[in-house]
Amino acid sequence: MARGFESKGSAEYADNPLDWRKRPRSSPDEVAKTKRREELELTRSRIQHELDATTSDMRRTSLRAALQHIEGEISKL
Repeated sequence: MARGFESKGSAEYADNPLDWRKRPRSSPDEVAKTKRREELELTRSRIQHELDATTSDMRRTSLRAALQHIEGEISKL
């Protein structure tokens, strides 16, 4: 016969429903830094994809400069 709501797992959860709040919180600065890093990494990925796909030498030069700039920004973090 099934135990339903009173199973061991749900009973433990009922005793401590806010355990997830006990995790250490990141400071607003850390959150902003993490978000900025993720944005830069996505931009780097997009630029790399465009660089792989382009056939124009001028566009390739521009994308390489942009990629170097983005990598410099990431290294500052």
